[in-house]
Amino acid sequence: MKTVRYILLALGLIWGSLFFLYPQILYTHTLYFSSLQRVGERIYISEHLDASQYRQISDLVLQAENRIANLYGSVSSSPRIIICGTDAEYRKYCNSNVGAGCSVGTPWGIDFVVVHFQGINTDVLSHEMSHIELLQRLGWWTVLSDIPQWFNEGVALMVDRRFVSSTHPRRRARGYAEEYSRYAGKYAEDLSLKELEGMEAFSGGDPDRVLFAYMMAGKEVSSWLLSTQNQGLRILIDSVNKGERFNQAYRLRP
Repeated sequence: MKTVRYILLALGLIWGSLFFLYPQILYTHTLYFSSLQRVGERIYISEHLDASQYRQISDLVLQAENRIANLYGSVSSSPRIIICGTDAEYRKYCNSNVGAGCSVGTPWGIDFVVVHFQGINTDVLSHEMSHIELLQRLGWWTVLSDIPQWFNEGVALMVDRRFVSSTHPRRRARGYAEEYSRYAGKYAEDLSLKELEGMEAFSGGDPDRVLFAYMMAGKEVSSWLLSTQNQGLRILIDSVNKGERFNQAYRLRP
């Protein structure tokens, strides 16, 4: 009996520490007790947003899923979608003041996409949904331990048309090359893909550096997809799932 109590105590401490360090996990997993309005099976919308927007938001989620299906070949993930109506709600569910959206993935497969009320559009939704889709297809631990953040963000940019609107592989690659040159500035000689592998390394620094990191990721991934005739992502996912490491499956160019 004592052993059972010790195990329960240990589990309680682990979960308590997890929620202390990552409060967004606690809040996203207790949506039932929140003031968010549930629309359909998995969309949760702030009470601060007008009900007349519900249909539009549902349509935007479907459009974002179509973009995911076009890139990945199908949709494997089914994250809960949280639409925040205030800055406070966004801080609560994202644990951040930065950006228009975020994704919250967990090892146990209950995942969330959180969008700020100023970012309710197909681009932001599809970008964050791409992160969850990659997590679903490769597994939480593989994405955490082996997939560089520049690749994760670069793939997400392929469904996010805020910087380059073209979906044609060649024009998209050319567009990101132009955006890379436009934002290069003082960072072109100081940053390399190797230095953008971790999440903090990718997102750290001033806004101009972060923007350049995104353009570097977009340039690399769009060029890679063009060189693989848009089959690279599917092949890479299959290869990694069969045991290859990312660098082997991607075959980074010098």
